[in-house]
Amino acid sequence: MNGDSTYFIGEEVTSFEEIDKEFETLTIPVQNYAKFTNQPGPMPTVCIDMGQNIWKMNASDLGGQRAYIADFEVYDQRSENPEQAVLDILYRYSKMNISLLKSQDTQVLEEYLAPHKAECMFICSNLKATGIEYGGSDFEGEYFGYFDKHDGHLERLLGVIIHYWNGNVMMHAEDHDVLEKLILHLKKNISRSVAGILGPNIQAEHVIKKLGLLGLSFGINSNEGLYEINLEALNELSMPSNVQVVSAQNVPKNILIEWMKSYDIEALGALNDETVEKQVQEHWNLRLQKNDSLVLLLDETPVALSPFNARFADMVQVGPVWTPPEYRNKGFARLLLAYTLYQEKLKGKKAILFTDNPAEIKVYLALGFKKIGNYRLTLLEKPVQFQEI
Repeated sequence: MNGDSTYFIGEEVTSFEEIDKEFETLTIPVQNYAKFTNQPGPMPTVCIDMGQNIWKMNASDLGGQRAYIADFEVYDQRSENPEQAVLDILYRYSKMNISLLKSQDTQVLEEYLAPHKAECMFICSNLKATGIEYGGSDFEGEYFGYFDKHDGHLERLLGVIIHYWNGNVMMHAEDHDVLEKLILHLKKNISRSVAGILGPNIQAEHVIKKLGLLGLSFGINSNEGLYEINLEALNELSMPSNVQVVSAQNVPKNILIEWMKSYDIEALGALNDETVEKQVQEHWNLRLQKNDSLVLLLDETPVALSPFNARFADMVQVGPVWTPPEYRNKGFARLLLAYTLYQEKLKGKKAILFTDNPAEIKVYLALGFKKIGNYRLTLLEKPVQFQEI
């Protein structure tokens, strides 16, 4: 172990009132301590070994995060024989605390998500659209936050897991131990069904495993590449004379519904039934209100779609980009996407998207996108309750 220590030889007392002035006093702060006691052995080996073993422990082993304040060792009559010494080491830790986030926690959550926005765009977008409290409406969710805690005060958000209105679970955590506790808390505290898991690939995989979903049937369970582009890198676009880009509001709704239904079946593994029909209808009702989708027309015929999943002052998320099979391999999706992104370039932004489609990846890399990570998209064939697993 490295570092300086202060040694204090003394006796425990209940009060300092009658202590002579020539004596120094020491008060051990009232706080959470993890206490470790060694088996008898030679000094200083037992002290060094115990300290090194403690250093290797994670937050779960300690009962919380190390606070690095007022750690101390106790040597008493058990240490009189230096060849068979026994001592106590006490480390302060910050007790972890998980709570259902409320409106007053919104800024804390936004600040936590800000550095991770590229892999948390769905979370950021839903939070922006409907707030942090759940009432059952579209895009709302139950947000469970994991804080460290000092002296009864919540000090720093370390992770979040959310169960959304549609049954999907999303997450982001700073480390494995935080995620582990969030998953356990979620499993014990939700009553609605789970329909899917979305998030950074490694974290989402762990959630799937710990929730016991591995043996179930998936509509889709895809590890997709996450791609980003700084839109300043885009060159000005020249559009062919026989094509034009219009708002989806100017395209017959039945075409949009058919396209999105085909996308859900082909890309997301949805079943071709009344449920997907209803979901797509609701999807386009919201999309058209937001006016965030563009369609490429070839000689007045709709041939490609490019909407936004999320939009912020500094970043946009594009998707799903869709071209009907009869118009594929003609460059329409690339042309529309380039146009869409160029409009955002004028506002000084970055753009992200994710895909596992080799043809799409080729198009995105050609436009200047770079891979920055992996994102898992997992949707169950049928939502499940935990008691059914």
